[in-house]
Amino acid sequence: MDIPPQVSEISGRFTINLSPTSDSANDHGMSYQSTQHNTQGFALMELLVAVAIIAILASLAVAGIAQSRSKARTIACENNFHQMILAWELYNGDNQERLVSNVHLDLTTGWVRGSVRGLGATNLLNLIDHRQALFAPYIDVASVYHCPADESLETINNIDYLRLRSVSMNQAMGYESYAVWLPSKALARPGQQAFKTYRFSTDIQEPSDRFIFIDESEITINDPAFAVEMPQKDQPARWVDVPATRHGSRGVLAFADGHIEAHKWTDRRTPNDHYNRDSEGNEDWQWLAKRTSQQISRP
Repeated sequence: MDIPPQVSEISGRFTINLSPTSDSANDHGMSYQSTQHNTQGFALMELLVAVAIIAILASLAVAGIAQSRSKARTIACENNFHQMILAWELYNGDNQERLVSNVHLDLTTGWVRGSVRGLGATNLLNLIDHRQALFAPYIDVASVYHCPADESLETINNIDYLRLRSVSMNQAMGYESYAVWLPSKALARPGQQAFKTYRFSTDIQEPSDRFIFIDESEITINDPAFAVEMPQKDQPARWVDVPATRHGSRGVLAFADGHIEAHKWTDRRTPNDHYNRDSEGNEDWQWLAKRTSQQISRP
């Protein structure tokens, strides 16, 4: 005799009960046990697995978004540097290849003017006013001078502000550059090696190896000139101004030949270095010094 299965629903699942419902089953010598299982534990395990998978996918998505955001900021920063190096080239062309003034004094007009410390941090006129900034005819948007990844703040009267400028120009470049820290030939002391300052674009013999603009660290940025103290005999290596490392340990630079580079800084000391801190053996300092200027005399 065929015994029809009984179907029941438990916890949202269907189970088949093959237990006989009449005495006829005993007549055929058959004995069945219920196949009903507790499905609640199994459903909980499935839920935990699903939650774990969702958590993994969410973490991957967050990481992907962060990476995409960082890459977008780097691209935006590089675009800013393209605009600045183009302005530099246009200015040179409009002025018989004489390089734009790059001075560190607040009271002197240069490519831009003034420090970004104190009240100067938020002074738009220092960047886009034709009376203050020689680049104003070529760049009329102040945000070009600010790295999108620079979230450092300047406190003025107990209120925090974003600095308007994150970029500086190589102190060796400029018609009126003093190049105090190189030092230049005019400022070298007896026994010091002197290094070249560039007054005209035609003075730059290796334009692909001479940086013009650099993204500077919030630790040292102040005036518009980026100072590099060049190697000297019997003098330890040290930073004066420090490059920024805001783009995944990279910093953006623009070179005299027009190319832009997001250079990766490799020495672990670089991101937190300060003025006059011993940087002996720092490959980042060595790399940048080679692209700052060239030696013109020996003691």
